Amino acid sequence: MEFSTADHEASIERLLSHLRELRRIRQARAEKFSQIVDLRTELESQVKIARLAISELEKDAIYAGTLTAEIYCPICNTRHENDFARRYGILDDREACLDFISSTNESMRGLANEVVVIEQEIRSADGIIEQVQSTLAEKQGDITLGDVIKSEGQRAAADLFNQQVHDINAKTAELDARTSEIARKQRELKSPARRDQVEKYYARFMGKFLEDLDVLNYDPQAITKINGRIAEPGSDQPRAVLAYDLALLHTIHRFGGSFTAPMVIDSPNQQDQDKVNVAAMIKLIVENIPAGGQAILGSVEMHGIAPQDAKTITLTEKLSVLRASDFDAVDARMRPLIQKQISG
Repeated sequence: MEFSTADHEASIERLLSHLRELRRIRQARAEKFSQIVDLRTELESQVKIARLAISELEKDAIYAGTLTAEIYCPICNTRHENDFARRYGILDDREACLDFISSTNESMRGLANEVVVIEQEIRSADGIIEQVQSTLAEKQGDITLGDVIKSEGQRAAADLFNQQVHDINAKTAELDARTSEIARKQRELKSPARRDQVEKYYARFMGKFLEDLDVLNYDPQAITKINGRIAEPGSDQPRAVLAYDLALLHTIHRFGGSFTAPMVIDSPNQQDQDKVNVAAMIKLIVENIPAGGQAILGSVEMHGIAPQDAKTITLTEKLSVLRASDFDAVDARMRPLIQKQISG
């Protein structure tokens, strides 16, 4: 039985239907692409503002260093202190801007990766659309689709169309599978089950470390949440903060899946800890660095704790951690990295 005109028209209609669906998918990808580009532009503007702020803060810090310890304002008739804490506050604001630039650059790199994936999907959809359109009006030399139908019969034409439809379905299914896989991974990262798993892991370490540091009066609802607020009174607070930092460090190593920087602790002895508590804090730090992790601990004394796998640096120059003789070499190494961070 020969391939009828109705069968031929049905094949054409199937191709047109797939063409419309492909165009719909392409439009959705294009809209997503536009949204990402707009967000990236917004982030770039914010980074530009932060860079300007860094430049101004650096100038403020330099200028403040040239002034006296007390500054008189003739407008409001007030004297303002220009002590170390206030000048350090300027540098602290600068570091906050650098942190913002770093995190924003990381976000923009993530957006750039999304753009690459979407561009590939758009190009793939465009290629399939072009194939469908060329099939609907195919012409090779002087041979048209009508010639194919006349020469090989309507059945051969139906086979040709059905094969084209099969190929289009296969490529569409491949794109859908890739899109579904990306969406699945995003859902896994954002799923309540994973969030609950991360928080339980963190809470287990937090509870243990609080017990090890003899912090007993705390709000269980606050300390078992990663974004909880540490508000313990008196000398309990530094120990609670240390427990939080170490619990968070373990959680990041377990679930972060990316490079983690060394943990830096500048003197655990805050708010007049007694000798027992200081020793417990140092012992906790030394014994609870995650596998593959690194910690830098600054302390006047180690209170009898002797780290096994560690390098000890003893400072010999009074009121100085850095050596002036090493400045030029370190500056030459670090300045390009800092400039690259600022410039994005």
